[in-house]
Amino acid sequence: MRLDLPDDLQPSPPPARQTGTVMVSSQPGAALISVDGNYQGKTPLTTTQYFGSHTVRLSLPGYHDYSQTIYVNAGTDQQMNAILTPAVSGTVAVTSCPALQLRWTMTRRGRSPPREP
Repeated sequence: MRLDLPDDLQPSPPPARQTGTVMVSSQPGAALISVDGNYQGKTPLTTTQYFGSHTVRLSLPGYHDYSQTIYVNAGTDQQMNAILTPAVSGTVAVTSCPALQLRWTMTRRGRSPPREP
């Protein structure tokens, strides 16, 4: 038995990749979101991703970056809520009379300048 097939017959396209959604929120809001290094938008945001493992990173000025690996299941919706930690830094000025040696967590950091009497 012989099949006569047209010359322009093309193979079937591969099946569509399955996806799931992730609803990303943060405290505080408006953090920048990237998934696997690709910018997605600002929180709160719902993003559609292919099933599998993904790295979600959030950043906001004045806060430490937040990173979490998630696994997206096909055809499902999931939530991710990130609580961002403030990035605290600052300067301490110390003067004393007489001059003192300064220690911070038992590590010598210097001397205080003498204060005018």
